[in-house]
Amino acid sequence: MSASQEAFETIIATVPDFQPRYQSFLADWQGEDTPWYLAMGELAHYVVEAYEQGDTTQYQKLFSAVERVLQNGDSEVQI
Repeated sequence: MSASQEAFETIIATVPDFQPRYQSFLADWQGEDTPWYLAMGELAHYVVEAYEQGDTTQYQKLFSAVERVLQNGDSEVQI
């Protein structure tokens, strides 16, 4: 597992409601190198949509996980 994939998996573990969308994303890229920057884009869309619906309950855990990954990640993750 690449550092980017591991970091992303750590982050999305905090937002269970995103899992179906993430599984769909992975299915679209099956058999290819997964572009993790696009996966992060999917997560960003999810965050915006949740905000628009007034559902920010998962934000604190999500943003704490992002901060932790960035602080502890290698250069591949921090870029």
